[in-house]
Amino acid sequence: MIRVVPVAFVVGVSLAACSSSDSDPSTTSSSSSGGSTSGSTSGSSAACPSLAATWKVTAHCDPSLVGKDAVVTQSGSNLTFGAPFDGFTGTVTADCKVTIAGPQTCTGNATASAITMACTPGTCSVTLSK
Repeated sequence: MIRVVPVAFVVGVSLAACSSSDSDPSTTSSSSSGGSTSGSTSGSSAACPSLAATWKVTAHCDPSLVGKDAVVTQSGSNLTFGAPFDGFTGTVTADCKVTIAGPQTCTGNATASAITMACTPGTCSVTLSK
């Protein structure tokens, strides 16, 4: 008897480890021979592209920050930021939901080309673009 279910379960659990949401079933595929392979080996959240990059602040309530570079480092689902945003840390889920904490708290969504967030205290819309 071939035991595919436990292997698929282990893959699904490990992919969901950084996310509070269910893992995306499209990240796991089974072959007709009963094997199972993971659709992602990059270390980033399964369905969300890696956010590790140098982003440009293209919208911010503080106009002096527009045009500044925001260097983001990603390890699994954890995000860290380089100066001048090094007071911030965050997380990203498999479905690209971003939560940032630091001098402000921000929540939003990410794509391969933009991170859009709403930040508090106050009301501040922030966009980082590649």
